[in-house]
Amino acid sequence: MYSALTATGVRKLSFSFLIIALFCLYLADTSAITGDPWQEIGRISLGMLTPSFFSYSELLSSLANTIAFA
Repeated sequence: MYSALTATGVRKLSFSFLIIALFCLYLADTSAITGDPWQEIGRISLGMLTPSFFSYSELLSSLANTIAFA
């Protein structure tokens, strides 16, 4: 049986999602762990431009992380 949400129902649902999102934001770890974010972005960019394919330990670790998150 299909039931359409009314305008009031949509507002209640949206408000519920907002409250859940704010609660999750409160629990999230949002602290900055680097003193110089531009240096960190530079390191990430350098790693993307010059990957190390022959470092098997890093390759296997990255593959394991990718599979775990997938």
